[in-house]
Amino acid sequence: MARVLIRNIDASVLAALVSLTTLAPRAVTISRELDHPVYDCFYLALAEAREATLVTADARLLRRINRTRWSPMAMNLYG
Repeated sequence: MARVLIRNIDASVLAALVSLTTLAPRAVTISRELDHPVYDCFYLALAEAREATLVTADARLLRRINRTRWSPMAMNLYG
């Protein structure tokens, strides 16, 4: 599954650098709403900003966002 995802990633998406300062306010808000560490919420904030799918193997994060507004934008790396 992971190999299929990697083959289908648009290289231009990987080439962009995003400042954490621009994501911080939203990441902190998400962190507070989910009661989850902010460092994981930066990924959610970036996915929101880019209207992208967050692909992660982080089972704890996936459980935390289950049945929330962020659930549709996240995908388990392992299916």
